[in-house]
Amino acid sequence: MSSHARRLLALSLCALAACARVPEEPPRPPILYPPPPDAPRVQYLTSIRSVTDMPRATSRLADIVLGPPEEGMRVWKPYGVAMAGTHLYICDTIINNVLIFDFADGSARSLSTNLGADVLRNPINIAVADDGTKYVADALRGQVVVFGPDDRYQTAWGTPEEMTPCDVLVVGDRLAVADLLDDEIEIWDRRTGERLSSFGGPGSGPGQFRAPTNLALSPDGTLCVSETHGFRVQRLTLEGDPILTFGEIGTGFGQFTRPKGVAVDPAGRICVVDSAFSNVQIFTDSGELLMFFGGAGPNVSNLDLPADIEIVTDPVSLALFEPFVAPGRHISHLFLVSSQFGVPRINVYGFLDEGETPTDHGRPVP
Repeated sequence: MSSHARRLLALSLCALAACARVPEEPPRPPILYPPPPDAPRVQYLTSIRSVTDMPRATSRLADIVLGPPEEGMRVWKPYGVAMAGTHLYICDTIINNVLIFDFADGSARSLSTNLGADVLRNPINIAVADDGTKYVADALRGQVVVFGPDDRYQTAWGTPEEMTPCDVLVVGDRLAVADLLDDEIEIWDRRTGERLSSFGGPGSGPGQFRAPTNLALSPDGTLCVSETHGFRVQRLTLEGDPILTFGEIGTGFGQFTRPKGVAVDPAGRICVVDSAFSNVQIFTDSGELLMFFGGAGPNVSNLDLPADIEIVTDPVSLALFEPFVAPGRHISHLFLVSSQFGVPRINVYGFLDEGETPTDHGRPVP
């Protein structure tokens, strides 16, 4: 080996040794809800805006020596969010596309090519079936756009004259679609796109809607609907029979100003995003408030005009975020919450599986 080559090798080894001696940043204390002295039930885990925010197997030393991965695609204004295995799907209403972040290999891509029939104009929400088929509620197209398990465009159902879809939900071999145009919920055959039935219509009575914005399926098979202009949440059968109504306009506990995303956890607890409060309120299956998390503010765990919430129980997905869980704790499911303003991102929270159901409201609603 020449003297020049030996010198380069020595310099490289010294550089690596110096990098290895860089002290690790001290771990951040976990951010928990509700705050002490109440028992914590929800932990903020991390935020995702681009590929560089995704959990990766590469070490900090490798990032210093080789440089971090290229940022690539990032979130601009997220609304609907879904997760299946290692894939995170984000409806972005600035770029009018669905971003796909693949946690397995750290790649990112978009669902629509924006070149042909599969063009997305205003994707609001997305549902992913067990077979990998994707259904996108596109408000500007006035259609539900269908992509196959291979992410290729298959078809689009509906017309702008018939509907303004805001959310879509897979229910077995059917789809539930929230239609803002007629203030109703439509039930479709998800194989053919045939409209099987509908229920609702404008109004404030049980079974009627004022801007039915988001949908969720309860473990018992009933449907939860958030009404942004009705300031409430309803539970109904898939035939439209009302079961429960809770919420009213206001700034107090259990009230709403701009309810949007809704999700139901495996225990039947109903989680509701309020864009005005910038938080998520958790209710019992009978509509009693248990606690809330998020809230407005400058901290990473806060939210800014949140829109949607997704509850994730898939063990593959849970395993990706285990490194963020506080030592000695265990999470039973994830909350993915889209935050549209400030620093647009998806905030990830974990529900701490520690026995008792939360019973305290925590701090006052902002």
